[in-house]
Amino acid sequence: MAFDKFRARKMAKNVAGAGVRTVGDVVGLVFKALGTVVLLGLTTAAVFAIIVTFYISTTLEPQIDFSLEDFTVDLTSTILEKNHETGQFEEAVDIEAEQVRIWVPYDEINRHLIYAAIAFEDRRFYEHRGVDWWRTVAAFQTMFFGTDGDAFGASTITQQLIKNLTLQDEITVRRKILEIFRALEMERLYTKEEILEWYLNIFALGGRIHGVGAAANFYYGVDQSELTIAQAASIVGITQFPTRYNPYLNPDLNQRKRDTVLAAMYAQGFITHAQYLEAIAESVVDNLARIDGTVFEIPLYTFYEETIIRDLIQAFQEEPHNLSLEAARRMVYYGGLRIYSAMDHRIQDVIDHAFQDWSTIAVPRGVQASIVIMNHRTGHIYGMGGRIGEKTDNMVFNMATQARRPPGSAIKPISVFGPALEYGVIRPQDMYEDAPIILNGRQWPRNATGTWTHERQNITRALALSTNTVSVRIFDDLGAQRSYDFMTDTLHISLVPQDADRAPLALGQLTHGITVREITAAYAAFANNGIFTHPVTFYRVVDRHGNVLIDNTIGRQESAFRSEIAGQMTAMLLQAVNNGTGRSARISGFDVAGKTGTTTDHRDRYFSGYTPHLTASVWTGFEFNDGRITGANPAAAVFRDLMAAAHRAAELPPARFQNLPPLTGMTEGVQMIEVCVDSGLLATDACHAYIGGSRAERFIGEPEDAPTGLCNVHQMVSLCTITNLFPNETCTTHHRGISSGSSIGNCGENHQREEPEPTPEPSPEPSPEPSPEPTPVPTPTRTPPPVLPTPTPMPTPEPPPPPTPTPIPTPTRTPPPIGGASPNGTDVTPFPTYEVVPVTSGRDRRETRTPRKTA
Repeated sequence: MAFDKFRARKMAKNVAGAGVRTVGDVVGLVFKALGTVVLLGLTTAAVFAIIVTFYISTTLEPQIDFSLEDFTVDLTSTILEKNHETGQFEEAVDIEAEQVRIWVPYDEINRHLIYAAIAFEDRRFYEHRGVDWWRTVAAFQTMFFGTDGDAFGASTITQQLIKNLTLQDEITVRRKILEIFRALEMERLYTKEEILEWYLNIFALGGRIHGVGAAANFYYGVDQSELTIAQAASIVGITQFPTRYNPYLNPDLNQRKRDTVLAAMYAQGFITHAQYLEAIAESVVDNLARIDGTVFEIPLYTFYEETIIRDLIQAFQEEPHNLSLEAARRMVYYGGLRIYSAMDHRIQDVIDHAFQDWSTIAVPRGVQASIVIMNHRTGHIYGMGGRIGEKTDNMVFNMATQARRPPGSAIKPISVFGPALEYGVIRPQDMYEDAPIILNGRQWPRNATGTWTHERQNITRALALSTNTVSVRIFDDLGAQRSYDFMTDTLHISLVPQDADRAPLALGQLTHGITVREITAAYAAFANNGIFTHPVTFYRVVDRHGNVLIDNTIGRQESAFRSEIAGQMTAMLLQAVNNGTGRSARISGFDVAGKTGTTTDHRDRYFSGYTPHLTASVWTGFEFNDGRITGANPAAAVFRDLMAAAHRAAELPPARFQNLPPLTGMTEGVQMIEVCVDSGLLATDACHAYIGGSRAERFIGEPEDAPTGLCNVHQMVSLCTITNLFPNETCTTHHRGISSGSSIGNCGENHQREEPEPTPEPSPEPSPEPSPEPTPVPTPTRTPPPVLPTPTPMPTPEPPPPPTPTPIPTPTRTPPPIGGASPNGTDVTPFPTYEVVPVTSGRDRRETRTPRKTA
């Protein structure tokens, strides 16, 4: 029994010892396991850290280096136009492409925009160094463990700026890690103010609108500095989802988001309670700049504005910029340039009114037209018309600057007469024979009249009457190559080698033609004392930092003619208007020098000319070159109407050319072409001596447009000088014109009785005639003008008179100095080549422009 107890105690003691040893072993095993796990974890962490470090150093580090200077931000360029009432330049139109952005420096940004962005997007912006770690940890927790929240909603303003600049927004861990490292680097390199400036100017705000500067103007029609607290919050609220929160498309949703932004601003102490209540009460819809919903439309540019864009792209490809075509386009569209237009709105308004449609311009319906008016001293193009009719699209074909049409005889002063005088080949008093040359076995060229006088003709008269034979003979003496070189090198007209020949340069039948802009600049050299000035559409171009990139205060100038030659050409072209083919271009009160032009089959009609103030050219024709313009030259009529209105609009005083050299050849008067008003054919003696008064009138137009047949309506007969009836044997007769088929009776009176001698009156006043009988007149001996043929008479319908244009409005503007003015107000001194006659005041005026914001 005792033994059993002893064994039992011993066994219990052994069991208890074994139990103690088993627990210790287990605890040891646990600690060993934990140690192993920790060791494995540390080893894994070390390996992971090495891998991450290696990945960052080899893959991410090259991409972490981040500099704002490496990014070219698209900025909107703006065209400014001069208000001649205030003398200031005003913003007219933005050159808009894929993005519209107006950069605003930090110091000028509305403080409420800054407060709204910080309160809504990144309330710890001034505390962190690019990364908000609390939000970042929460975001990673959401991503890895699936808790509620936005895994990628932890971006700070710095990180959002990086995303907008790099355009990397894929949802990956790699992108988020790279963004974090870049944000840390950016905050090391840049101040908070610099980061905020970039952020507020970069982010998208709906469609093509980017940045607060463009958004304030687009949505609320004000400068961003003028935004209210509510408007600032409305704009910042758009950032999260621009389409959803666009105030035009979804004003209610935008207002809700705006209220959220306002609450955040109030909660963080950026605005007071009173400001919060006032802003909450403000309506989004009531303050919008537009209500038509046209949110993303590019503005409709005028022909002039499109020409500025094209000219700028070309200018940036030339010295000293030498940009490629694509780089030049980006500079113009996205460079944030300020472009000071050379357009004179007073003159452009005149052109715009006339070119509305065919009821407001003296051009036959269906015929197209274009015009360029420029200041010949500065080269500034004051206005242009690209085509008749409403402009409905951008970058359409401009007939004034892009269409190349042959100018006909309008080329003669710049390709033949001017260069020949300049090189001493001819003198104003020289005579040339109006006779054809033999070319390929035939007589050539044909004059517009269809014949030749075979008489020697003074060159002044030849130019005034547009005698083709004389032009060709002078051209032969000048030489084709010299004429070609003068046109291309001196007057900068684009030609092709095939143009170095008689027909193209002596008669104006160019292979590809000439633009209205080119021929206007060439004629302007005559008006500017022989100085050729490159025509320009803008005064100067300034970049976003205020640096002047291009200065066209006066266009680039070079000598084309000696001043005395320019004076001789002006005197000759003055005769061409006063006594030659350009008579319908005359303007009351102003001297006009110029030349008409008509091409083969009357497809194109030109007039180029100038007054002491302005130079202009007009083309009329058909867009597809598939018609004929008969009758009077409509280009000369358009020149007359629009130049007269332009001078009135700009208040340029009447003026005459002064100090012109005397000319020979026109003093005896040019042989006028006269037509019968009843038949429309060439007037005969019968038309002049018609019993009811002369039925002849001067033909206004070019000789080639004159009728060639003689009047077949009137005939000369002998009539009784007393009764104007067919005479008997006792009648004294005279010759008078009557209409064919007139029922005129026979005189039945006996006129052989003695006529009493008239009693002299003491008064010097003439005594009244005793009867209404006409006084006998000598029989005229008249023949048609010798320069015209006399074919068999045949009836030709009278051409319809040109349409009477609707009066062109005269916009009211303070006139610039005659020589033009630079954008900074410095007057450009005109050349003293003419006398200015004071103009009377009291003209009706009408305002046609809405003032824009002053630059």
